[in-house]
Amino acid sequence: FVLDFIYKRGIIVLAYGISAIVMFIFSYFYLPVFNLSFFSLYSFVALFLIISGLILIWPFKLISIGPIRKTISIPNRVKTQFIIAGSIFLLAIVIELIFSSPVFRASAYRDLIGDVTESEFSSDMSPVSTKDIRLVDRKTAVRLGDKKIGEIPGLGSIAKLGQFNIQNVNGQLYWVAPLVHQSFIKWLTNLDGCPGYVMVSATNPQDVQFIQTINNQPINRIYQPEAYFHQNLARHIYLNGNFTQGLTDFTFEIDDMGEPYWVVSLYTNKIGFNGANATGVVTVHAQSGEVNKYTIEDAPAWIDRIQPDNFIFEQLYNWGIYVDGFLNAIFGQQSVLVPTAGISLVYGTDGNSYWYTGMTSAGADESTVGFILTNTRTKETKFYKQPGATEVAAQRSAEGKVQEKGYIATEPIMYNVSGIPTYVMSLLDKAGLIKMVA
Repeated sequence: FVLDFIYKRGIIVLAYGISAIVMFIFSYFYLPVFNLSFFSLYSFVALFLIISGLILIWPFKLISIGPIRKTISIPNRVKTQFIIAGSIFLLAIVIELIFSSPVFRASAYRDLIGDVTESEFSSDMSPVSTKDIRLVDRKTAVRLGDKKIGEIPGLGSIAKLGQFNIQNVNGQLYWVAPLVHQSFIKWLTNLDGCPGYVMVSATNPQDVQFIQTINNQPINRIYQPEAYFHQNLARHIYLNGNFTQGLTDFTFEIDDMGEPYWVVSLYTNKIGFNGANATGVVTVHAQSGEVNKYTIEDAPAWIDRIQPDNFIFEQLYNWGIYVDGFLNAIFGQQSVLVPTAGISLVYGTDGNSYWYTGMTSAGADESTVGFILTNTRTKETKFYKQPGATEVAAQRSAEGKVQEKGYIATEPIMYNVSGIPTYVMSLLDKAGLIKMVA
């Protein structure tokens, strides 16, 4: 009896120990979020119970003194674990099908954006001078950045340009992009990081800089999304205690002193497993790896974006279509509004940045009933009822004016010109050079 008891306890400890190791490895690579609003928590617990249960039903045998062999089994414990695991998966399905469904939660989806107030455009965004108009779009910035990197022998063979994001740096708009690892092999042979970052002025295509040092100290960015294992950015943040909220929108930004940071939005799900909503931000110094966590209110002033563009677009979409519930969004579509294709980042003379999108009636093609500006930090949202053209229609109109030249219009950016909301865009030739401004 004593041997049976000891052996049985040993099997239980072994089963849970092996399961814990397996789930630790699983967590290291998968990075599950331990929050009730994320499916990953439910799957983590259920998998732990299933794995340990499978180990417990393995046909262990105890060889006693003599020729008798006695099989040790723990059927009740295993049955209970499998029932609990199945119940957890069933609960997750119920949450997904009922508590996350817009069929039952249409009003919750519509309210996720918060209060949307009507306002006057001219009073919110002061007129801009022509010298402040954004001439360089992301594609042009990429071309200019690649050209700059190509001027440095051997650099292109070990690193590549990451994604460009526009940012307000000391009152000037710049496209900023880091150099990142090209592949696993390149990471493995450059564990000390990638050198520097590129800045391209959004208003002057001649202003292109490759920043390699700060205060005469070389920049080597170790932590990045393209790195692996302990140097991977998401894993580094996760292992520094940020495992109870989701991580998204990994954006490279620099502070006003030029120090390189990764800015990552924290979020939770507000409607079952859906309804992602930003709750704060994490900054990671790209070289030292120092991690700091902030609420939306306490985030440093140099951070331009806390609210991810895809979150805002989805929330505005839900605000527009669920104005009178789910059935109206599908059938009647009375008073339904939908955002125009895409969402762009614009800056006001107040120093704040906003997500801009036009709003059009359901079924409308090239006209808008107004547009929306959402503060990229606080999510304060304002609706401006002013009919106009969609971004695509504006691009076609601009290209049509010079169709004999074959110029291509960049993404339109909204400006306040003499109190009137005005699309401004550059016209590029086939080589990608800026030829005109429309």
